[in-house]
Amino acid sequence: MQEPGTPQPSQEAGPGVGADEEELFTVDQLARISENPDPVGYDLAGDRAALVPAMKEGGIVTKNQITAFLANICQETDWLKTLEEYGDFDYWQYLVGVSGDPNAWMYHGRGYIQLTWADNYRAAGEGIGVGDLLVNEPHLLAIDKDLAAKAAVWYWNSRFCGSHADREEFEAVCSLINRGEVVPQGEIHGWDARLAAYERAKLVIGTGPEPVTEPAKERSEPVATATTWTWPEEWNWPGYIGDGSYIDLHPTRYNWRSDVEAVARYLVDTYGVWCNTYVDHPPGWAADERSMDVWASAGRGYTIDPTVGQAIFDDIFNNGKEPWINWVIWWGSMWSMGGGWEGAPWGPPDSDPGHFSHIHFTFV
Repeated sequence: MQEPGTPQPSQEAGPGVGADEEELFTVDQLARISENPDPVGYDLAGDRAALVPAMKEGGIVTKNQITAFLANICQETDWLKTLEEYGDFDYWQYLVGVSGDPNAWMYHGRGYIQLTWADNYRAAGEGIGVGDLLVNEPHLLAIDKDLAAKAAVWYWNSRFCGSHADREEFEAVCSLINRGEVVPQGEIHGWDARLAAYERAKLVIGTGPEPVTEPAKERSEPVATATTWTWPEEWNWPGYIGDGSYIDLHPTRYNWRSDVEAVARYLVDTYGVWCNTYVDHPPGWAADERSMDVWASAGRGYTIDPTVGQAIFDDIFNNGKEPWINWVIWWGSMWSMGGGWEGAPWGPPDSDPGHFSHIHFTFV
């Protein structure tokens, strides 16, 4: 039973960017906006490599346009997990009301903005300079990220989304993409999810209608004062991914008790990290509103720098302020008010049970 020792450099690392890629947004920012459960496995670096040049060529270069564009493509692709609409021919017929036309099925939703119908495939091919390629081989939009990125930018510009995005008219942007209407005459599919992603995008990228000229960087500095920035809106339910992973069963939340939230805000603003709670945090204790995990600035699942983590541990553990710590887990050890020091408790491997990648606090 001993206190955490001097941290050693973590062997885990999230996706990063090189100096030649520091434009518009980073891979980590894309991961945080999409909340993709596996940025490496789903190749978010490849998404970014395809999207940035297409966006620059198409003029999607202001922060307001970048945030609105990324929010929509994240929702359209099930958070960057697929470039092809889910379901088979029968399911697609049910969704769009097409009966018995296999040719229509050929042009079901594909790409970063799920392009649908033969006329749109034809217009997109002409618009990006590949002629009838997308009409003849529509499957390419689901496997070629460069083509998919160019088609998405073409679609965005063909609907004149940019000017509305720069004026922060996000509902109009989503309606133009989803319904083809500036003022929606019906329900915008996935509206709540699009809006939540938009708020996350503004948080990590920022806002403004002027073209971005500085290199993209993580918002490790305070994004705003405590009175002007807000936590992302989280709506996913337990089991929303359907793979039984830890994050699937315990989706992210920011629903703290006010004094605990003040600690989370202090850590974000002071140390440039990120904090969250989640559903049933920790499992079986019903302590969501008084527990928090502390990660790197890119968000949940991103390994905190061990030196920063140790500084946070020393700060919160030794400050003698309310709310009092009930237990804390960090670097393979746990301290609790009732039991003192002991080894970190057991947990599923994908939850970082030893807490070498993040710090856990539960307050009284």
